[in-house]
Amino acid sequence: MTTLLDKVRSKLRPLRYNDLRAVGAETGISYDTLRRIKLQLCDPAYSKVQRLAEHFRVVRK
Repeated sequence: MTTLLDKVRSKLRPLRYNDLRAVGAETGISYDTLRRIKLQLCDPAYSKVQRLAEHFRVVRK
């Protein structure tokens, strides 16, 4: 079963530097945190995963 975090990571995976910066500006999540989530270097707080899922429309608001 695919988790919400897996879905968010799949959306972040193809994004490059400027795209991650734009997502960060729109969600209020820092570039560094987005990069660590993308590269699976951390287990982010649920609130950040939820915010990203809503941004990518993986789930409804």
